[in-house]
Amino acid sequence: MLKRASPTLLAICLAAGTAAAGALGPEWSDLRSPAWRDLRTAVVQEALPLHVLTFGAPLRRELARSLDPILVREPGSSARRRLERELAEELRLRRGEASPGAGAPWVDRELDPGRLRLRPTLDLAARWNEGTPPGWTDGPRLGLDGTLHLDSRVTLAQHLFVGRVPGGRRFADALVAHTDLLLLFESAFAGYASDRLELRAGRFRQAYGPGRSGGLLLSPDAAPIDQIEYALRGRSLRFRAMYGVLSAATDRRVAMHRLEWSPSERWLLGLSEGAAFQGGGAPNLYLLGFVPYTLVERVQGQDAVEPGGVDSVRNNVLWQLDATFRSARAGLFWSSLLLDDVATESSAMPSRLGLQLGWELAPRTRGWQLAVEAVKVWNYTYSVFYQSICPCDWVHQGTAIGYPGGPDLEQVELSLEQSVSEADAVEFRLLRQSKGEGRLGDPWIPAPVLGDRPTSSDASRLSGTVEQILRLECAYRHEPFGGLASRVGIAARWAENEGNLGAPWRLGWETTVRLSAHR
Repeated sequence: MLKRASPTLLAICLAAGTAAAGALGPEWSDLRSPAWRDLRTAVVQEALPLHVLTFGAPLRRELARSLDPILVREPGSSARRRLERELAEELRLRRGEASPGAGAPWVDRELDPGRLRLRPTLDLAARWNEGTPPGWTDGPRLGLDGTLHLDSRVTLAQHLFVGRVPGGRRFADALVAHTDLLLLFESAFAGYASDRLELRAGRFRQAYGPGRSGGLLLSPDAAPIDQIEYALRGRSLRFRAMYGVLSAATDRRVAMHRLEWSPSERWLLGLSEGAAFQGGGAPNLYLLGFVPYTLVERVQGQDAVEPGGVDSVRNNVLWQLDATFRSARAGLFWSSLLLDDVATESSAMPSRLGLQLGWELAPRTRGWQLAVEAVKVWNYTYSVFYQSICPCDWVHQGTAIGYPGGPDLEQVELSLEQSVSEADAVEFRLLRQSKGEGRLGDPWIPAPVLGDRPTSSDASRLSGTVEQILRLECAYRHEPFGGLASRVGIAARWAENEGNLGAPWRLGWETTVRLSAHR
């Protein structure tokens, strides 16, 4: 397994020299870090711009640049003070303070060239369900974050970890026999960032849009993707594009781009497009990023007019339209519309859509935060039928790239949080979810293909036996200092037709414990 791990971090560790304080390059935020919750609160409270929520992973130094003058003028809520701890190093550098202080890395060495920084990470999460033994939720992990800052604009980064990876023995040699304990990396990339341009190449996560529980087109809960991306940032216009690989074995690729416009500090409008397709030939038009993918398919089809050639260059295109509005008194409002397919070819063809609506309020001085979000994803969404020629489902590692719950879903979530102090908070969450029998990889199939067994043409209704879940959770969160967070939650869960099987309502209890040491 060691031979399969990327050698970048291991090589630069051996070359570490003496400590120094040279320039630091760009670092991107972790979209799954506990600090992301406080970033969202700061946006609601008008301490950060709206595009922090909608335009991929923001740069940490850009967050410090926006937050610093507001912190000096108005320290504000507990969330802001936690962010000040999280971004302590970036804020010190911006203010010209040379002392290491909180947030300093475990190892900080100057190399020739560059500056190496290493930080240990930890992620432990366990769940106890009534009647079942305790188990790890996403695999326990002990990791090492390594960054090599070549100058103020260029960074090499890699996150290695040792942990249990579900199903890991299917694709790697385990560190301990008969276990899924592996040496692996969560992300690895080379990045460049200036005031107007970002470039990254490697393996990492991204997210598009304002959704609280996940994006409809691209969600931070999706597994990291091998990709190349660039972003252009202006005062009111921003553009981002990526090209990646979903499966090397089946040559499945993905391309996405997003255009945002902020006419004012209150409004943000976004348009995103994504395409899943099978590789083959030079992907120049997908790599460019600014050509609409629907037109790319047509142009490539024009080049493949021989019999059967047009079907071989088909893609699965999805669009997302979203709007975000912020008011000092009324809070944050957001809405997203996903267009997978709209019934235009025939009356029998169902529309496949996704809809997300939300509202969030976080008064600056009260310490509480209230949010509600409703999501509906139509059946057959994220999947497409092209006579089995194109494996173009919106799937990576068996899960959705888009909304984590997948298709055939209706969900409403209400959350209330009260900060007891800068380090402590209490959370209450109520989830109401209905899930039909539709699954990823089950597309709508036209009647001529199935003969007398056509699939339903109404994708807006939940299909088959509908699973109903009602979940109420109370949790306590403790963050003694930046980079360390713990959470304990107890939940009551009522379920009917669990697993889409006919079954009466049943009450179960669930306890979760999580400890994380992060950047």
